[in-house]
Order: sequence, then C-alpha cells, then structure tokens
Amino acid sequence: MNTKNMPVVELVLFRAKAGVSQQTLIEGTQSIQMWLAQQPGYIRRELLMTHEGQWADLVYWNSYEEAMVAGEKFMSLPEAGPLESVMDVTTIQMFHFHQMAAFEAVPVK
Repeated sequence: MNTKNMPVVELVLFRAKAGVSQQTLIEGTQSIQMWLAQQPGYIRRELLMTHEGQWADLVYWNSYEEAMVAGEKFMSLPEAGPLESVMDVTTIQMFHFHQMAAFEAVPVK
C-alpha cells in the first residue's frame, strides 16, 4: 500500500520536568501552537496525559512529508523554548503513524 499521500498522526510521548505543574506544561505546549497551525498540512493537535504523568502530544497531518518539513523547521524555532523548558527531554519518543483505516461511531437504536 502506498502511504505517500495518506494522513499521518505524529505521536510525541514525554514526561514533564520534575516540579513542573500540569498548567505550566500546557502553557509551554501552547507556545508553538500559533506557528504549528500555520504549517502546510497541519490538521489539528491534541494533548493527553495518563494518571501516571505520561504526556502524549498528537499532531494530525495531511501527509508524512508535511510532518517532516515542519519537524525540521521546529528544531530551530525560537517559540519552542518554553516547551523545551518544561519537558524532560530524556523521555521524548516520537512516532509517525499512517492512517490505514478510520471507523465512525454507529448510533445505538
């Protein structure tokens, strides 16, 4: 299956630095949102957290190529400073998943 022009979900798993509150971390992630929303191929973004403090930043892209271009630009982005200051960079893991199927809810009768 050719995944070249298929939607991609970028998953970044990480933990906050010791002593960083949930609100401070959320504010740190918002520092890049304006820039991110202007990138070609950007669809939407979600920030999730487990009860154990594991965070997941999900970014939806139109294609893998657009996600990669944005990722390269991100590395030198001044707006990334507040985000990097609240993340434990030793815990960061990044994955890119191609959407292979999508399923909608079925109304219960």
